[in-house]
Amino acid sequence: MEHAGLMLDDHHVNSQDIIEHLCELPNMTQDKAYQLLDPADKQNVPKAITLLQSPLQLKDLPPPLLPGPHAK
Repeated sequence: MEHAGLMLDDHHVNSQDIIEHLCELPNMTQDKAYQLLDPADKQNVPKAITLLQSPLQLKDLPPPLLPGPHAK
């Protein structure tokens, strides 16, 4: 069974991975992060802009102390 997502180098990245990382941002709840990836909302331009800008903010966060669950 194939899972939705994309390959980044040799890592499979799915929406739950993105939600988990977005939740590390200040003022980003799990509900807000999920809404950014809501496939039923195809016309929300402000959400699309936020979704594109939010990952750029992750670079400003300190690196995690432990590797993520997908680290090799």
